[in-house]
Amino acid sequence: MRLYMVLIALAFIIAVFGSDATQVNEVSEVNEDAIVNILGQQGYKIAPFTLQGSLKTGGDVVSFNGTLQEIDAQARRIKRDFTWEDFHSEKPTEADTIQPRWRPVENKTLCHVQHLKSGPKSALEAAQMWLMNYSFWFQVSAQTCERVWCELGGDLWLCNDNLGWSEFYSVEMKNLTDSILSNEDCADRDDPNKMQGQVFQLERNYNVLFNGNDGLCS
Repeated sequence: MRLYMVLIALAFIIAVFGSDATQVNEVSEVNEDAIVNILGQQGYKIAPFTLQGSLKTGGDVVSFNGTLQEIDAQARRIKRDFTWEDFHSEKPTEADTIQPRWRPVENKTLCHVQHLKSGPKSALEAAQMWLMNYSFWFQVSAQTCERVWCELGGDLWLCNDNLGWSEFYSVEMKNLTDSILSNEDCADRDDPNKMQGQVFQLERNYNVLFNGNDGLCS
């Protein structure tokens, strides 16, 4: 009889709390691979960030792959005294493609996209400093997302929503991320120093996504 009552109690707990418990588990299991899976489900290809430029005025053009931090290390292996003030990138001469693959969302800024992990506000601010102070041009292939920044527990992605390759300017990317920093809804309720958001540039059909990571940038 006692065992029977225990089983009834367990069944009641599962019936009442089961769905909520499942939802909590799904959110807690989101990890650094979630962003790649989510972007893939949205029809994006994932590719390394690519940056082309010369390490000095009049120097040969070199192609780099990786996050800005990885590119910085690559450049210093080539030129020990490299500084970003020496880096020169040029705006592409060919016309890029401004043709959206889908109709842009009406809401320009989205917060806490699909329960992605939040990242430190300081990480996004540091990424902004790089994008603003070390201004450069770069290209992204059609329907592709590239991780531009990874450091201090935060990732910054740029996703091209056009049907062809497009060119981008780092300062414009930085200005776009202001919409995440200034949006209180993108900050965590229990910790305003952490945030997560995605902002869309509706004229040139691309978006920027900021999320947290577990300190893994490779």
